[in-house]
Amino acid sequence: MDTGPRLMPCRRMNVKPYDAAGNRVSKKRGTGPTTYYVRDAQGNTLATYSFDGTTTTWKEQDLYGSSRLGMWTPNLNVGTGNTSAPDDEFNKVGKKYYELSNHLDNVLATISDRRVWTAGNLTADVITAQDYYPFGMLQPGRQYTAASGSYRYGFNGKENDNDIGKGTGGEQDYGMRIYDPRVGRFMSEDPISPKYPMLTPYQFASNNPIAGVDQDGLEFMKFDKKNTGTIVFPSTQVKNDKLIGEEYARAMKSNMNVVKTESLNELAFYIRGKHVKYDNLIFTGHGTIRYSSLKLGDGKYFNDKGFPDNALSKYKTSLKEIGQYVKPNGNIILTGCFQATPPYKNLGLDINMDGVSLIKELSKITGRDVIGNQGSTYAGANEFSGNAGLSAQPLRYEWDDTKKKMAKNEYYDYERLFQGKWTIAKPNGTVSELGDVTLNKNGQIGNVGIGPSPMSEQKATGEIPATH
Repeated sequence: MDTGPRLMPCRRMNVKPYDAAGNRVSKKRGTGPTTYYVRDAQGNTLATYSFDGTTTTWKEQDLYGSSRLGMWTPNLNVGTGNTSAPDDEFNKVGKKYYELSNHLDNVLATISDRRVWTAGNLTADVITAQDYYPFGMLQPGRQYTAASGSYRYGFNGKENDNDIGKGTGGEQDYGMRIYDPRVGRFMSEDPISPKYPMLTPYQFASNNPIAGVDQDGLEFMKFDKKNTGTIVFPSTQVKNDKLIGEEYARAMKSNMNVVKTESLNELAFYIRGKHVKYDNLIFTGHGTIRYSSLKLGDGKYFNDKGFPDNALSKYKTSLKEIGQYVKPNGNIILTGCFQATPPYKNLGLDINMDGVSLIKELSKITGRDVIGNQGSTYAGANEFSGNAGLSAQPLRYEWDDTKKKMAKNEYYDYERLFQGKWTIAKPNGTVSELGDVTLNKNGQIGNVGIGPSPMSEQKATGEIPATH
């Protein structure tokens, strides 16, 4: 998290108070009133209040469905002096504003709940309208604000800091950093810029604002709120591993939202701000041992010796929050190899393959179904086609990049035993075996075969066949 200074180079505005999650708590300009923000546990703004030293005024109440829809502007004195009850104010037309936004959450127009009678027809009461250049600057001559109101959210759905002297939409609060859309750059360095020497530390959305957004001033995210699936990549592996880098490139051409991140805590922060719920949240990257699909910040999975049974406990808060952004009938999918392997004995390798306990624990924490592969996973040109099973074919020999030659595949027997088998765990503790699964470009999964269900835990005491 960025812990650097957040003060703007403008003495008329003091933007000091932020909470531990990087969310703005209040703001004040000069001797004017102080604006206070009320947020939910995910950091979403619920309401704003204004205090001028004497009177506290309830200024705004954000309206939500699966994402932010708009706001209600009650402008009520919350102390003595109320002239009407909140319910009465809520029922008044013209005080509720609704967003019309595009796939990047750019607010293109807002309308009120008031209908206007014009020349014998009912028309919308347009409060604001605007067009943006690719990096978010408002286009001159393409802006409109009605005399009856204004709206403080704009490019990427972020809050405009219009009261610092740069004009409407001239500066925005992204949580981690402050953004200037006029120059397409953040005003402070990216705290994770050492990982990306090819990019300026002040860049926005990896200089690709059409394909994605910069969720909070940290990693790049390809986002379209119409997408039903999100795929998560470990940043380290995308950068250092050829196979995962190629998979990332294919995902960027799909209809899925794509995130690169280093930790589960960081991921929770990313998806929090979009207010969108997904059918499937997919964790990809190399696997071999349990928890490796979730160990996003470290690509050295093959050198690890396993994790303790309580490995997910320190991520419990973030995982619960992540689960809230998956629809109740949706899935969390672990595509890493051997992520849901039953606890077979005599594996012959110094690794912990009890993936069943992993997905059971993960399902219990997130409250969502969790699906993982018992065997090795296919990563190739057709993996997002929806026509090819994700289980890889067992290979006796494979290319050893270290030795620069073909070498015996030490996982061959395990790949052969678990090929075409996936496991699903439900929040109630039920564990069942599936056949192979497919994944299409929208992040939707399908079954190409159904295995025995429910899976017997006694079955998991079998032994691996002899090495060929």
